[in-house]
Amino acid sequence: MKNFFLLPLAAFLSIMVINSAAFGYTESHVSKYVKVKAETVLTGSGQPILYIEPSADHTSDFLFELVLTNAKWKFTSDIGKFDSSNPGVTYKRTDNSSIIVYVNVADGVNDTSSGNDITFDAANNAIEIPLYVEVLSYGEASVKINSLNSTISDATHAFAYVPYGETVSISYQTAYTVTENVTIDNIIIKDDRNVAVSGGAEFKLSLSNGAKFGDSPKITGTGKFLENVKFVKNSSDASKAVVKVINETDAESGSITLEDLELLLEGSTEYGGVELTLEFDGQKQVITVANYQKASSTNTPVVIENIILDGVRPTFSGTAAYGYKLMLYIDEVGYGDFSVNKDSTWSITYKDNIPPLSEGIHEAKVAYYRESTGKTQGEVTKEFLVNDASNDISIKIGESAYYVGTKAYSYSDLIYIKNDRTMLPLRLISNLLGISDSDITWNDSLKEVTLKRTDGEAVSLAIGGNYMMVGERRAVVDSPAEIKNSRVFVPLRVLFNAFDISDEYIKWENNTVKITVIK
Repeated sequence: MKNFFLLPLAAFLSIMVINSAAFGYTESHVSKYVKVKAETVLTGSGQPILYIEPSADHTSDFLFELVLTNAKWKFTSDIGKFDSSNPGVTYKRTDNSSIIVYVNVADGVNDTSSGNDITFDAANNAIEIPLYVEVLSYGEASVKINSLNSTISDATHAFAYVPYGETVSISYQTAYTVTENVTIDNIIIKDDRNVAVSGGAEFKLSLSNGAKFGDSPKITGTGKFLENVKFVKNSSDASKAVVKVINETDAESGSITLEDLELLLEGSTEYGGVELTLEFDGQKQVITVANYQKASSTNTPVVIENIILDGVRPTFSGTAAYGYKLMLYIDEVGYGDFSVNKDSTWSITYKDNIPPLSEGIHEAKVAYYRESTGKTQGEVTKEFLVNDASNDISIKIGESAYYVGTKAYSYSDLIYIKNDRTMLPLRLISNLLGISDSDITWNDSLKEVTLKRTDGEAVSLAIGGNYMMVGERRAVVDSPAEIKNSRVFVPLRVLFNAFDISDEYIKWENNTVKITVIK
């Protein structure tokens, strides 16, 4: 995974998400990082936008705080709306540097005390907050997101910089939250001063929060640093390194680029931002180079615990590593991705806006999913049955009726128990399973009944016999068929297994046998 940064000599870019994950896991970023003069008000095309990405966690109203550093809000009203692109999103200014943002995502009822009765679909749309602010003084201006225990993740984003002098120029590219070791590209130390740098001079680099430098990066120079710099790791402290100037440079500008710089985060780094500090010639600058979300790893297995059937639209739930996304597949077709909750649980329902599942056996597969690559890993599968309950058969011991779905039908021959086996009337059950009387024959001399299944295969069973024939196959019967009240009764499982109905479709509840029928 690669992220991109530009690190100037006199100022560092800090445009990162510092995500300590409140109750949700929500990506956020700013649209641009601008170089301005002190006391500049950001408006028009030069105004950065704070984007808070949509999340499936945003299912009820929430609020969060935005706190500025080296800037102040310029909204003329203490209470208001941002713009027409965010209906349902309002703010209250608490002081010049802080506002509370209210997001009404529920039913239009004002229950966030925001005065807002318009809803906003934060599960599917990004929240866009224009940074209408005045940048106050030299250095970096940033906005901090305080989740206030909402489904928004804590984060900090730098959006503007007032340089200390015209000898410094900066550029940037947006970075992302990470949950593993990361390789970053294009850290650029840029010196626009037309002065010489002595041989042996060192640009000192150090990482915070337990992070360490991994493999040495590719290093290149331009101008006065062309083929004149090298990267050296500290042999006793892996969190430190230097960029060393080999020979004295000419009196001109130049830049140093670090590519494929590996940061080792796993095992030692705590939640939050990882900062890279540069010290050179009495100056010290800091940027955030990674936002480590120390979630459980994808070595934590995905578990499908429950599949609750509601007709043809099941709900799947289970456990997995918090901080990751999962993908659900049904019969190898991707259904959609979703997030794992903070308590490591997850749940997803087959929605109404897609065609219902057909009756029969289906396979659910859930796996960890990376949006950046579209790849999955750690998959787990589980079969489930979708059926129309109106076709299911229920027969209760001692009642002279049976049920198909919720409809009751009278019948004179009751089911009964013999030798711990449930005995069922053969003709009734055969008829219920689609076999007509014309396909049921009785050989009186052999005391044998033969059924013709709907697939054309014959099933033969002799009264008192210890086996039955299903086509050319001979199957052992542990309890024989018998005649009672001039009717043939057959053990329940013998009969249903003859029709290839497995035991999982046969259940007992309150002295009632229930048979799931798939047509």
